Amino acid sequence: MFHAAQIAARCIHNALAFGGADTGQRSTVARTAAAADFDKHHGTLGVAHNQVYFATATPGCAVIALQQLQTLGLQECQGLVLGLIAFAVVRLTRETVETAAAQPPLVDPAVFGALKSLTVKSGPRSVTVVKTGEAWTVSERFSLPANVENRLLPLIRGLQKARQHGQLTANPKRLEKLGLTESSVTLATTDGRSVVVEFGKQTEDGLGNSARLAGQAFAIRTDFTAHLEGDATSWVDLTLFSAKPADIKTIALNWKDGRVELSRKSAGAPFEGKDAAALEELVATLATFRAADAVAKNDADAAKAPRSVEVKLTTFDGAIATLAFAKLAGTQPNDPGKFFARVTHSDPKHPANTADKLAV
Repeated sequence: MFHAAQIAARCIHNALAFGGADTGQRSTVARTAAAADFDKHHGTLGVAHNQVYFATATPGCAVIALQQLQTLGLQECQGLVLGLIAFAVVRLTRETVETAAAQPPLVDPAVFGALKSLTVKSGPRSVTVVKTGEAWTVSERFSLPANVENRLLPLIRGLQKARQHGQLTANPKRLEKLGLTESSVTLATTDGRSVVVEFGKQTEDGLGNSARLAGQAFAIRTDFTAHLEGDATSWVDLTLFSAKPADIKTIALNWKDGRVELSRKSAGAPFEGKDAAALEELVATLATFRAADAVAKNDADAAKAPRSVEVKLTTFDGAIATLAFAKLAGTQPNDPGKFFARVTHSDPKHPANTADKLAV
């Protein structure tokens, strides 16, 4: 049985008797060379032996099995090339480790695992999103659900990837020109930590934004490039209802002077009846309903705005979304007035019901 890394010529377990082909490209040797010494096997049998055991090749040394067709010079070149490759791999590995050590993360990764709230300041505006259970809400907008996919996650991912690339400047005049007090991100954790990062103008080499950590008297270079948005409304997920138009089975409109209701026979089939084309277009518009903003439940204008129309959308799976619209007339000739909408859903856990309890 062979040991690991042992090489057998000709076959796996039994070597044939050595002949001229097994000598490789060595110098010519006379046939009168001394006989090989096979220790305990020497002279035992009158025929060539085929049960010879070889020592395992020394690690790091070249191994020549059977026959190498290259000349000795080419074999030496192979060894040189392999040596250079090994040296390059070791060097690149060391440089990678040294580079990572020289470019620490902008924010301690442990902060993100215990994140409780995040505050973004951009110019005169700021917004705070808070984690409550598994949901994120916007404090400045009646604690409505935050737009996680389009706002929160891109910013967090940008902060997680950002690294420090050394000191930029400690000169007070240069620090002032960087505008580091204009924008910042504050990360608060469940264990009471607070990490504040001030962001300034982009560095001259275009790597990313200049930054300054709380307590530092100098600015650093970073590769952070994510957008900082301080408008609270843009952080709110104002999508109150969303469905595929083809999945809307029935649309029913109720207004002061009348009512109309049309249905599809099957998913994707057109509505039938009078005004079917107009209702098809209306369904396409209302299938994804997103508000422009939200106001408090006790808003005076919303309270006195008369209801103009109510729309009920019923899907093929039986879910019902009710959209109630109200309009307050403008006070000036060219004033279009204000439009308000409330959305409720037959599923008690639907986000529209949560939003309806908090704002209009």
